[in-house]
Amino acid sequence: MIGWIRPNGHFTLQPIHIMDGWAITPDVQIVATEDLLPEHIKQQAARDEKVGKIPGVYDPSTKTVYLVASNLHTGNDVALTIAHEVAGHYGLREMLGSSYTRTMDDLYNGNKAVKAKADTKMEEEPNLDRATAVEEVLADMAETGASPQ
Repeated sequence: MIGWIRPNGHFTLQPIHIMDGWAITPDVQIVATEDLLPEHIKQQAARDEKVGKIPGVYDPSTKTVYLVASNLHTGNDVALTIAHEVAGHYGLREMLGSSYTRTMDDLYNGNKAVKAKADTKMEEEPNLDRATAVEEVLADMAETGASPQ
């Protein structure tokens, strides 16, 4: 995969190897700015008041992860965003397939810590449905290495 380094605010394409050796990965597209994201993602970002705040996003309709270069400032930002979007979102949906919604509901109802964090996410982002809020909690855990309490 090709990534970038950002010396002095300028982007330069360089190989990045974070996903080397991973058996299953989504298509990963690097866009310079949020303006270059697909229209439906930009519209959702506007509805969710996330414009200017998107380091990466997973599009389940195309199984594509978009990394937004202008919102990623360090190699660590890139690595954490890949963990969140690829392992957290893409990985969950691919692994769970048709049992995705049922599993998200089971986690919400069966784990108090996940439920509390999902409830907080839904309060902060009223457009999130419960399954997506749980998925966001799990993706955050993939990014940070945290475990549900």
